[in-house]
Amino acid sequence: INTNTKIIVGTNGEFADAIGSGVQILANQIIINGNIGANAKTISNKLELNGQSHKDSVILAKEAKIDILKGSLRGDKIVIGSVENGIIECNTLEINQINGGNLRAQNININELYYNSNIEFSRKCIVNNLKGGNNKIIFTPYGNLSLKKQINLLKTDLDSKDMEQQILQKKITSLIYKYSRFQSTANELKEMIKQYKEQNQEAPSYVMENYNYFLEIVKLIKSLKLKNLDLEKSKNDIENKIKSLQKEVFEAEFICKEGWLKYNDVIFELVLPKIRPSKTIIKGIGRYYFDSESKKIVHQKIFIDDEKEIDNYGF
Repeated sequence: INTNTKIIVGTNGEFADAIGSGVQILANQIIINGNIGANAKTISNKLELNGQSHKDSVILAKEAKIDILKGSLRGDKIVIGSVENGIIECNTLEINQINGGNLRAQNININELYYNSNIEFSRKCIVNNLKGGNNKIIFTPYGNLSLKKQINLLKTDLDSKDMEQQILQKKITSLIYKYSRFQSTANELKEMIKQYKEQNQEAPSYVMENYNYFLEIVKLIKSLKLKNLDLEKSKNDIENKIKSLQKEVFEAEFICKEGWLKYNDVIFELVLPKIRPSKTIIKGIGRYYFDSESKKIVHQKIFIDDEKEIDNYGF
């Protein structure tokens, strides 16, 4: 992939697969004139597909220009003519039309949006023409793939420490139960040891053993509580790192330029804190953003081209 390799694959039949089922191709640049078959995988820095990909195909490309996507794709800068129930993860995405699919990117520009699509973004999403319903426009830090990777690693660490803390808490609870049951007996033993000392006598070994057992319980509880505090601090540090990585999404905006239907949702969600996502419906053309003070998605009724306000537009 890091050489000057260039592969051009073609077919004479309009509906034939240029790349057959189960085939894998890896090259610096790939140009496909025809379709990609089921379970095929193409990996490249630059990809051009003059045809369509099967719903069970996989494309990995830094840059790609594709006629019709039905399979999955991961990359950096992607331009697609039509998406039909495809799955895409990238940084910058430009689509002429989409009818069903799952998109995730920092920046997304869609000319025509029809039905049944989940669109996740972290910076900016523009829809020129909204022509259908049952779509979800989701503000999420996971739209940034680099941040998504970092956040997931931190979440794994956080979950591990949370599990460790739960186990530790069970041990502490068990020891405190023993402590409470043994406390009155320990006080009696302590008094006995004191009396033996006042008489310059050595306390019987069974007395010392039982009392020292109680002291070990106390010592262990203190030690585990300190460890629990360290775990709590470590968890707080991880949570703060995750919250810091989410900052980009607070500046994100969704712009709908023309057309709208009632049955489309706009959602703002965070990884932390684990709160119920803010949600609204698309109320008309304009700009949508998340207001941190009210913790709600705000709709500005504006024309995108000249920024003039619209009176009584939408509901």
